[in-house]
Amino acid sequence: MKNQEFISQLEFRGKDNPNYKKLHYTLFMDFLCPYCGKFHAAYGRILKDYLDNGYIDLTIIPLAWIDVFSNGYHYSIRAAQAAHIIKQYQPEIAWDFISKILSKGVQPKETDNYDIKQGSNDTLAYWAKTLGAKKSLIDKIANIKADNEFGQKMEAEVEVLRNSQLIPGTPTLLINGKAWDYEGDLPRKKNL
Repeated sequence: MKNQEFISQLEFRGKDNPNYKKLHYTLFMDFLCPYCGKFHAAYGRILKDYLDNGYIDLTIIPLAWIDVFSNGYHYSIRAAQAAHIIKQYQPEIAWDFISKILSKGVQPKETDNYDIKQGSNDTLAYWAKTLGAKKSLIDKIANIKADNEFGQKMEAEVEVLRNSQLIPGTPTLLINGKAWDYEGDLPRKKNL
């Protein structure tokens, strides 16, 4: 699994800072996972600050870990595709889009009462539009399909991860390849 690339992975490079040796963070998450939303609420601003100050590089790997809880609507896959489209074509709003769709009141609940409207492509496109996404991206997001090659690969990657036991679930944060134990502050730098 080491150095494996995931179809949905999103790369955020921290600012170059000659005073520090950057750490590499890898965050496995699911856009439907309530704990991922809580993780982002607690640490999202810190991660963004660490990127802006050149302390870390960050790879976010959205997974379809609990996609089954969207009652066949594949919210995790569609949200990951939306984030991937934005990161690829308009990266300057990618962080804000991820933050928005993980925020309380916006992120759909993982329950038997999954809110189809709250997790629709139109809703994902709406949030992209509010952040200034180009019309071509809004149209792409509004027309995402979960049963395409992207979605199939995401589902296959989850099976590989579950079988490898690399991560116990989402969210999981690896720092330089080692799981963070959620104790203390997030490490941010190595002085040179």
